[in-house]
Amino acid sequence: MSDKIKEVIKDKFWIVENTYGKVGTIRAIDSGYEFYNQIDDTTNVLDSIDKFRTSGGSAVEADTESQMYKGLPTNSPEIHPVEHDSLPLFKKKSNSNTVYVAGYYLLKYHGMGWQHAFCPKADTYEKYETQGPFLTEWDMNLSLKKARKEQ
Repeated sequence: MSDKIKEVIKDKFWIVENTYGKVGTIRAIDSGYEFYNQIDDTTNVLDSIDKFRTSGGSAVEADTESQMYKGLPTNSPEIHPVEHDSLPLFKKKSNSNTVYVAGYYLLKYHGMGWQHAFCPKADTYEKYETQGPFLTEWDMNLSLKKARKEQ
């Protein structure tokens, strides 16, 4: 299997990625692990997450762990806080001009309706109607389904 996982919240929440990018999430639950496959919008309960950690018989090391910022997940192992009164803004590199918002969000794009976003650029966040932040992709997806029904 070419999927690998990146731990976001220690022993609780992981992002599943393949060669082309993010394909889902895994969260620890009482009965094992819940895998949400965003490609086909399905959820499965797993006994173990070992199959995501191995590839061709050799262990796949998780990427450098992404940082949390103000209690929200980011998509970067290195963050540089940007001062703001209410938003959890950060840069991925100290010399970067691009500013991101930590967490999961819903953005209402013109003509497309509600869409999901993980750590959107601050410019994009400011441009559109938003919902969030959400701590997990799971919470964001539940709100996304509700928002789309209400459209």
